[in-house]
Amino acid sequence: MARRPVEFRNSVDGPNRMLPEHFVTARCDTGAGLGVVGSKYEVLQNEDAFAFPQDLVDRHNVLWESAGALRGGRKVFSGASVPP
Repeated sequence: MARRPVEFRNSVDGPNRMLPEHFVTARCDTGAGLGVVGSKYEVLQNEDAFAFPQDLVDRHNVLWESAGALRGGRKVFSGASVPP
């Protein structure tokens, strides 16, 4: 995912303008826009988001149960089981 500037036109044939302090998050693989965010938003790649749970799987016998993406990648989720 990447953060791109928001551009708009006031009229059909007007110049492109930037909307300050706002950005569009977009998928890097398809270029599809995911949403509009503010300037303080930091992109978190799925690989980085799942690093902590993967560490639990690697070190503590936790098992991945499920993982996936919804709404075209706008939301991701994971589920794991913890041994007794």
